[in-house]
Amino acid sequence: MPARLRDSRTLKLLRQDHEHIGKALHLASADTEATADAAKHLDGLCREHFEFEERAVFPALARLQALLAREAGDAAPGDIRTEIAELKRHEELVERAHQVIVSAGEALKDAASREGNQQLAELAQILTNHERLEEDLRFAIYELSMLKGPPAVPRS
Repeated sequence: MPARLRDSRTLKLLRQDHEHIGKALHLASADTEATADAAKHLDGLCREHFEFEERAVFPALARLQALLAREAGDAAPGDIRTEIAELKRHEELVERAHQVIVSAGEALKDAASREGNQQLAELAQILTNHERLEEDLRFAIYELSMLKGPPAVPRS
């Protein structure tokens, strides 16, 4: 079973990243003109995306983690497949949002580099690390779906 999915700290880490990134982008929005514009744009994208994840993705991930935390055999495979299907239902939208956010992060990183702003360059690295964690989760969900069989119908 993929360890990242079993780790109860995963959701906490994601939420901490969201909070840290949001605060840093808010502060960066008051920076000089080029970085402020790039930070404002990225801040809007991240806020919208983070709210979506909190509303649509994290609850299904928490339920899946709870199912996986039970003793072997206690969680019905159908229940696990239902949560996987719920997560996969949002996968394309999440992936598109990540692509846009990464692109906007690169624009902020470029603006910060031109202005010699090391803090914002480091923020771009935090965004990259956050994206890697979420990519690890997507892969773990894919692995789990291969172990548990065909997907169930997602919640409506």
